[in-house]
Amino acid sequence: MSEKHLHHVTELHQENLRWMEDIEAYRADINQLQNLLGEAVQKNNAQELLQKAEQFQNRFILELEQLDETKHVIKLHEHFLTEKVKEHPEQFEHLSGKDHADLRSKMEYLETHLPALRREFNEFLTTSL
Repeated sequence: MSEKHLHHVTELHQENLRWMEDIEAYRADINQLQNLLGEAVQKNNAQELLQKAEQFQNRFILELEQLDETKHVIKLHEHFLTEKVKEHPEQFEHLSGKDHADLRSKMEYLETHLPALRREFNEFLTTSL
């Protein structure tokens, strides 16, 4: 069994805040891609393009759902950290929590997956228009 690393609650909190900002940036990026997709479909409504456009739209929807789910988990973790501090304010300097490795893995996945999706979509746009 792997050892769980402990981190100070402030460190975990800062990481959560950064991830929340990253998620908002990813959401904005996907929304921009959806807008570009809509423009592409208006310019070229060939059946083949429409099928590929639908596939991208479905992928964008799934990515947005994943972002929402990840954001929810981060909020739950933030709530847990807040409660821990409220319960033991006198021990704040020494409060630590288990590393949230599962969230870190999810965010690392998003950091690589979403740019790859953007590149694939941009390739689609350049070959379709």
